[in-house]
Amino acid sequence: MINRYFIAVIIILIGIGLLLEQMTFWNFGYVFSTWWPLIIVILGVMNLSQSKGSVFPGIIIILVGLLLLGDQLHLITGGFWGAFWPLIFIAFGSWLIFGRRHFFHKKFTINQNFPKFNTVFSGSKNNIESENFEGAEIMTMFGGTEINMRRASISPDGAVIDISVSFGGVTLFIPETWRIEVSGAPMFGAFENKTRNRNLDENAPCLRIKYFVMFGGIELKN
Repeated sequence: MINRYFIAVIIILIGIGLLLEQMTFWNFGYVFSTWWPLIIVILGVMNLSQSKGSVFPGIIIILVGLLLLGDQLHLITGGFWGAFWPLIFIAFGSWLIFGRRHFFHKKFTINQNFPKFNTVFSGSKNNIESENFEGAEIMTMFGGTEINMRRASISPDGAVIDISVSFGGVTLFIPETWRIEVSGAPMFGAFENKTRNRNLDENAPCLRIKYFVMFGGIELKN
């Protein structure tokens, strides 16, 4: 959450700048239109200073702010978007090197039957303890999501999990007694099923996993 004092300081500085412009000391409109990305850089620094877990979001915010500033100062030949795409690959490579464990700084226990998870530039650990688990929707981008379902009970009608991963990773812990069916398509990514399926009853409730992964990975474990 953005600190209200930070917002107050920004408003005061804008007011001072507008006042100085009226006094013909400088062209505030020109200065602000050029240097406004510094606000994003400061937000990133604040995120780093207040973070109790992953520093990745703060670093990304700072880099985006610096790229925007470089674009405003005409220091980037290809413009902001020309430099942003290489930043994506650098960020993903860094995530692979330092490991997903650095992203897991939020922990939740969930009793919902059909939860939805959206993880962007961050990470989370989630324990699902639903007594009638019907499935979930998982979207992860530039981060990591870990979901433990070993204390959940699957619905008699089965459950469906839809997973979408881009430049990140998802790890699912599934009870050994659940039947599993998987369908999906990895694109420059990987899907690994490391589970031990002990339920051979074809009539037992089934967990169906549908996935799409691009520049990332999905792991199923017990």
